[in-house]
Amino acid sequence: MMMTRKHHKLPRLASLLLFSMLTLIKLHGAAPQLSSEQPIEFDANTQSLVARGEAMFTHDEFVVIADEIRYYQQEERAEAIGNVRINQEGFRVVGQKLTYNVKTKSFSSEAFRAGNADLVAKGERFYGTPDDIVLENTRIYFQEPEAAAPYADAKKVRVINGKEIQVEELSPGLGSFHLFKLPVSGGSVDDPGLSFSGQIGYRNNYGAYLKTRTLLPVGNGLKLGTDLGLYSRRGILIGPDAEWDYKSENMSVHTELFSGYIHDGGDLGVDRLGYPVEEDRYYVTLRHKQHIGENIDITAKVDAWSDSEMLRDYDEGAFEQDEEASSFIEAVYRGKTFVGSVFSRFDPNEAYYVVKRQPEARLDLITSPIADTGIFHNGHIAVANMSDNLEDLNNMSYPLNLGADVLRFDAMYEWKAPLRLSNWATLTPMAGGRYTRYNQGAFYDDALERWMGEFGADLELQAYGEWDYKNKNWGINGLRHILKPVVQYRYITADEDGNDLIRPYDSNVFSTAIPIIDLNEMRNIDTLEDMHLVRFGVKNTLLTRAEKGAGSRELLHVNLYQDLNLDRQGDEPAWDAFYTQTVLSPANWLELAYETKTDTETLTMEDQLFRISLKSGDKWMASFYADNLNSQIEEYAFGGFYRINERFSAKVFLRWDALNDELIEQSYMLLQRVGHSWEIGYEISRDRHNLREDSTRFSMLVRLLQF
Repeated sequence: MMMTRKHHKLPRLASLLLFSMLTLIKLHGAAPQLSSEQPIEFDANTQSLVARGEAMFTHDEFVVIADEIRYYQQEERAEAIGNVRINQEGFRVVGQKLTYNVKTKSFSSEAFRAGNADLVAKGERFYGTPDDIVLENTRIYFQEPEAAAPYADAKKVRVINGKEIQVEELSPGLGSFHLFKLPVSGGSVDDPGLSFSGQIGYRNNYGAYLKTRTLLPVGNGLKLGTDLGLYSRRGILIGPDAEWDYKSENMSVHTELFSGYIHDGGDLGVDRLGYPVEEDRYYVTLRHKQHIGENIDITAKVDAWSDSEMLRDYDEGAFEQDEEASSFIEAVYRGKTFVGSVFSRFDPNEAYYVVKRQPEARLDLITSPIADTGIFHNGHIAVANMSDNLEDLNNMSYPLNLGADVLRFDAMYEWKAPLRLSNWATLTPMAGGRYTRYNQGAFYDDALERWMGEFGADLELQAYGEWDYKNKNWGINGLRHILKPVVQYRYITADEDGNDLIRPYDSNVFSTAIPIIDLNEMRNIDTLEDMHLVRFGVKNTLLTRAEKGAGSRELLHVNLYQDLNLDRQGDEPAWDAFYTQTVLSPANWLELAYETKTDTETLTMEDQLFRISLKSGDKWMASFYADNLNSQIEEYAFGGFYRINERFSAKVFLRWDALNDELIEQSYMLLQRVGHSWEIGYEISRDRHNLREDSTRFSMLVRLLQF
């Protein structure tokens, strides 16, 4: 059963209830009005106007309806009694008695109930002024106030100037059970700061389990809390959590810290390197984003895991998003024509291969014109101290210089001069050079250097056609087809003496994407080679007018590319692979993507990726994908969702390995909605490649939908 990291905040307590009530009681200087279906009377004893029946009191934007309303003219005070109702913008407040003073702009209400489509609240009283409102002994339900619905109790809620919120004794609860009690908290009306998420269920490798995450506000945008997991077959997982949000005129900060530790008594197995997983296990996850002024950004990410399987075992949802630990910090300064950065990647773990930069300083020149010459230039300078952790992973020392740090200097400068030949043709000659120097090679201390030159040109033609075709079913309001034939020529020559001695920290990685041919954009710095080719391409785009507002909507694009290798080495083919890219999205309920790579000389399709998804509102959804990669992977998968009725829905996922002729993954889930707040999932699944637990399992998930 997948465990997702999902936060349920309580902004409705302020942004819906308090903001709406503040809006309802805004008072202005205009004279109040009193009306009723029955004649208005004057009570000489109390010197008041009395309206009965469907009595209505109006004061600018403030409107109250009650069985009886008295207005004391001398005191400038209104009093509503019996079936008191205040309605505005979909929000409704109901009570038995409400008074306010027009002159002092103060109000007071006895026991009240309030609500809209998102919440229902009830309390003993609220009073104050529009700038300082207080609610006493209030309970807020999210969605309907059902027996199993969660709620939040607060002894006192105070809102100051419609922005700052102060809460005394805030206590989320369920039935007669309160989860915890927070004596005092503070925050903003938009976000009071309380976060809670929880899951309960059963899995073969866990047994019965309960997992919660709670964050409580302590002031100044800081929240503190815990990750807590109770597992009948493994033990107790616990760790501190924190979030910090800060905003000022010149800076904004968002920081998240999540952690957990467990003395694991389950079946531990081995990690990805084949070493036994130890009983003492932990994870620490840190995310930090900071924006200073208009130009500076700081980003940090730290993943410290006791072993490679920690997140897979205890937070499967987070593991699917980030399967390998990655830790870095980067500071960036953005100028008008350049970007400067300092980047450092480090290794707090011992289970993953990591290329470390400690640090890398880089200056990038953004493509920009050189005065009024019509020539554009770009480039970069980067200095990095490179190393890896292979010695730590293999628990050994390498001979010679194989384990030594390498100081690398890399610089690139490029010119481009677009020439508009006509309204439909543009020719862009370009030239550039790149220099890379290493302070030492792989086997000796002598420095290595490499010079590279680049010459080329891009020719782009453009034509388009328009048709006044309309189709309501597909949302088509006119069609425009844009056709762009492209020819790109590149000649890259390199001084390759000593290249075999360069440690390949940044090398080629497997990708089904079209290869990069611009020298400035190549990231395989340590394995760069000569290149001499011509790329032919055709870009096709089909557009229609956007349904709302200006602009256009893309219905289809089909791109075709073919490379001609002009400098073959050995058995390399002259005509390299033929690439196609297709994306079809004619409506919001259909999306199709298809990519292929074909060996032009043998007409053998080497790679193909296919995706299609269809949906019908929230009634059903179906998706299918097929991956065929270099005859080494051939997989097909189907996922579907169907809403049976308001209470039940079903999910299915199937994955087929065609090379081994077996169904390697299957999952069937029935989802049951209980009230408006809970969802129960019953799942039977089988995963032949899951080595961390039994391939066949039954899981049950209880999920809180609203809190």
